[in-house]
Amino acid sequence: MTAERDPVRDIFDGLVDMRQPTPGQTESARQTLVAVIQSTPARRQPRLRRLVPAAAVAVIALVIALVAAAPWNRTPAEAFLGEIAEAARTIAPQEMPEGSYIYFVRNEVILTGKDEPIGNTRMDINYLLPDRTENWWQGQTVESKTSVGEPIFFSPEDEAAYYDNGVDQIDAVGQTRTQTLTGVEDWVGETDWSTDPDQLAIQMREAAEADHGEQPIDVKMMNLAARILDPKLLAPPALRAAVLDVLGTLDLDQARLDGGRVSASTTYEDRYYGTVTMELVFDGDGYLVSRQETTTTGDREGSIPPGTSYATITYSPPVSVSAPGVRPSP
Repeated sequence: MTAERDPVRDIFDGLVDMRQPTPGQTESARQTLVAVIQSTPARRQPRLRRLVPAAAVAVIALVIALVAAAPWNRTPAEAFLGEIAEAARTIAPQEMPEGSYIYFVRNEVILTGKDEPIGNTRMDINYLLPDRTENWWQGQTVESKTSVGEPIFFSPEDEAAYYDNGVDQIDAVGQTRTQTLTGVEDWVGETDWSTDPDQLAIQMREAAEADHGEQPIDVKMMNLAARILDPKLLAPPALRAAVLDVLGTLDLDQARLDGGRVSASTTYEDRYYGTVTMELVFDGDGYLVSRQETTTTGDREGSIPPGTSYATITYSPPVSVSAPGVRPSP
């Protein structure tokens, strides 16, 4: 959950654009400070007591305030995304030979509900349904192989109603199916996202603000980041790094996990799921490897218990393979 913020930290919010200054901006600020100091007439001061001109004091105070509040000066506990971003920038882009496919595995456990007439009554149950999907993407075509696991129920009564009415057959529990889809369009994949963090932040914020959903802007930005970094799009290292830099400017909780992974999360209120924590996890190369949404209070109707992760998705890093059905070597 989001930690309590230091009230002093918000003093400069909205007054400045919280981004790392470019070398040109840094040099310009230095020259301005020098010019202010040099333009003030020299005055004789008592020895060991040299006064700084008032204008220079104002400039220095502003510089100190901006540096103290800026994201690049945060504590190490808040800089993990930036560390992965810098590491990602050193990675060579993955080669995609002509005719090759992007392969990755997606595991998910998603809240599913059934509200259907059964005889003279209605069956209204909620449960978590896991599945594992292997994907082979090439452009707008995907071949997938999905295996559905055993559902997870919130009560014995729901479990009995589920199997007694054959819903497991509807969900294809225990079955594996292969399908091929063509003409799959995704505006996120068609967008020319900038690899410059400043420009990308503008693009992402404009896209998030165009979303008329009720989620907070930080959550919309996280959702968009997850879509840009979807394995099927094979985001190059420079873009992965830029997305991580943008996320690093948001008010997210960051934590270092095992294996060099980093977690970024935020907590907000949802009209259906109550208090929700959304978490994204990235590996050391900047790939998105996990996305999870958890209701810490339970849903508003009382049908989903507190602490339920109602959407958990994990991804393997994307790998180039020669054809559908081909898996990368271990």
